[in-house]
Amino acid sequence: MILYLVPILTALTLLAAAAAFYQLQVRGGDVSDRLKRVVDGSGTGETDQPAVDSADAPLPVYLRLVSFFAWLLPGHIYSETLKWELAQAGHGHLDARKVFAGARVMSILLFGLTTFIVVWNLHRPPQEILILTGVGTLIGFFFPMMMLRYQQNKRQWEI
Repeated sequence: MILYLVPILTALTLLAAAAAFYQLQVRGGDVSDRLKRVVDGSGTGETDQPAVDSADAPLPVYLRLVSFFAWLLPGHIYSETLKWELAQAGHGHLDARKVFAGARVMSILLFGLTTFIVVWNLHRPPQEILILTGVGTLIGFFFPMMMLRYQQNKRQWEI
């Protein structure tokens, strides 16, 4: 029974992480639209509403839930390097570091726990369970950074 929950929980966590990164990216706006507004001098775009600074806008509820786990990685919350890298990827929100750190914690837990459950249900020896769980946890640690690098490269290509 629990073996059926692993793919479902994995898919839900990856979907939540993708939604979090997408939401942060959408808040930054499309690069070409922003460049066009700067060149035209319109500032606010086609609407007559005043421009809202996306860096100060409140986070949606699900992103606040993701950022709750950020306290487990305090080095990420205060990292100026991470702030710079997130800005390069188009995530300029003030809480982008918290969301990233929370997504990283969730990814570590998800990959590590999923690997452990799958290997445990395959009735592998304890040493193999330990090694494969460690590998899954490492993948979970590096996966959000790989996604961030992909977004940086994609945005640099657009610019």
